[in-house]
Amino acid sequence: MNDLRILSKIKNDYDRFTGVEQKVASYILDHPDFIPTMTTKELAKQAGASEASIVRFCKTIGVGSFKMLKVVLAKENSESEHTINDFSLLQSKDTPHSLFQKVTYLNKSALELSVNTLDKKDFERSIEAFLHADKFAIYGVGGSYPPVMDAQYKLIKLGYHAIASADFHYMVSVLSMMKPGDVF
Repeated sequence: MNDLRILSKIKNDYDRFTGVEQKVASYILDHPDFIPTMTTKELAKQAGASEASIVRFCKTIGVGSFKMLKVVLAKENSESEHTINDFSLLQSKDTPHSLFQKVTYLNKSALELSVNTLDKKDFERSIEAFLHADKFAIYGVGGSYPPVMDAQYKLIKLGYHAIASADFHYMVSVLSMMKPGDVF
């Protein structure tokens, strides 16, 4: 299975699946970004199958469990061009409720991918650096700048010295003034 990506495997084996397995396969192929955020019950409902059928399908394609399928798909989705941040998933014909569901799944998926890809030791070192920092310098450009401003505001409200900018040249001079223990 390492040489053949799971979505390709599902496409290639589609004609060999039972009718119920084809329903599950079709839903997975049409919505691969949503699967890592779903439960077996949610997938069963969306695909028009039973929870047991979902588990059997996972064994049929060689992943063993639905949890493992979610991990494999999350990894594939994060490596592909089509990611959870790809808003081409949103279409003008979507109803307000389906748009809400898609955006909710995109955000839920982003959070779950963060949990699955976050290195615990790096995270703990980051928290330690954060707790002992005297000054924070935060940099972001384009769509990343509004969250940078929000982070600066929140850090200041918590009593930290925080500097935010979208100007690279300004940040270079700020960085030259930072001391060991400060956080960029």
